[in-house]
Amino acid sequence: MNPLPVSLLLLVLVVLSAQPSIVPVIHARQQQCRLESPQALLASPDDPFPSAGPSASNSTTNGTSQNTTAPAEVPFVYGTDKIRGVNLGGWFVLEPWITPSIFKNAGNDAIVDEFTLGTLTNSTYAQETLQQHWDTWMTEDDFQAISAAGLNHVRIPLGYWSVPMNDSVSVSPYTPGAWPYLLRALNWAKNNSLHVIVDLHGAPGSQNGFDNSGQRTSNPVWATDEGNVNRTIEILTFVAENIGGMIDVLELLNEPAGFTSNQWASAIRQFWGDAYSAVRDAVGSQIKIMIGDAFLGVDNWENFLTSPSAQGVIMDNVGCFL
Repeated sequence: MNPLPVSLLLLVLVVLSAQPSIVPVIHARQQQCRLESPQALLASPDDPFPSAGPSASNSTTNGTSQNTTAPAEVPFVYGTDKIRGVNLGGWFVLEPWITPSIFKNAGNDAIVDEFTLGTLTNSTYAQETLQQHWDTWMTEDDFQAISAAGLNHVRIPLGYWSVPMNDSVSVSPYTPGAWPYLLRALNWAKNNSLHVIVDLHGAPGSQNGFDNSGQRTSNPVWATDEGNVNRTIEILTFVAENIGGMIDVLELLNEPAGFTSNQWASAIRQFWGDAYSAVRDAVGSQIKIMIGDAFLGVDNWENFLTSPSAQGVIMDNVGCFL
C-alpha cells in the first residue's frame, strides 16, 4: 500500500452564498450511472470510456478481490459540516517537489514540469512514464486508508490536457490519457464514502506560471488571451456534464495570478462569473462550485456570487503545510 501523499492541503472554505440557498449534493449521484473502474481495460486517450470487462468490477489494481457495492450515500452539508480532507497532489498534474523521481529519471535538468516533459522527451517515453505513474501513484488501498483516518474529502487536481474534449484542438506538448484513471478514482472515493473536489489545476496558457499549472513560465498568458479563457469554460462544462454526478465540488481554477496586473484581476473576476453560469447551465445546482481568492485576499470578494443571484459557491483560501 502506498503511503498517504506528502502534500496535505489545508482547505479553508468559506461559503459565500446564504445557507438557505444551498441544496444537498446527494441528488446528482443518485441520477448518474455508476462509472466502472478501468483497471482491467485498455484505456487510451482516444477511448477514455472503455467498455467494462467481466472482471473489471470486482478487483483493485493490486489484484485483491472486494465487494463493489457502494455504501449508502451520506449527504454533506457545506457551511455546517467540517471538511477534513487531503489533496492528492502530483497524481494527474506533476509537481517536482512531490514527484522528484520522475524528473530525475528524465535525465535533463531543463525538464521542470509537464510542458517540458512533453517538449524535451519523446512521446513514447512521456506516455509510458505517465501511464505507469497514473496507475500506481494512488491505489484503492490509499482511499481506504484516507477514509479510515477519519477524513471525509479528497481533492483531485486535474490538468486541462487530461479532459477528453473529443475535438480537433491539440493539447501538445502535454500528454493526455489520465481521464480513465480519474474515473477509477471517483469510484474508489464513492466506495469509501469520500466526498470529492475536482480542481482544474492547469489551464491553457498557464493561469499563474507555476509548475503546478503544467508550465513553469515567467510569462503566463491565460488571462491575456480570450481564447484560453473561453476554452477553460468549455472544459469545465465538459467536466460538469460528464462527471458532475460523481463529484461534490468543482473548483473552477487553481490559484489564478490576480496579483499580475489589474487586467488579470479583472479577467479572473469575469471568468468566475462566466464559468459559474456555464456550470450551472450544464448541471443545475447539483454540485457546489469553488472559486479562489486569486491571491487578492478573501475580503476582495465580499458580496461576489452571493445569494440570490448565485448559490452553492465556496471560497478556496489555501495554505500548504508539510
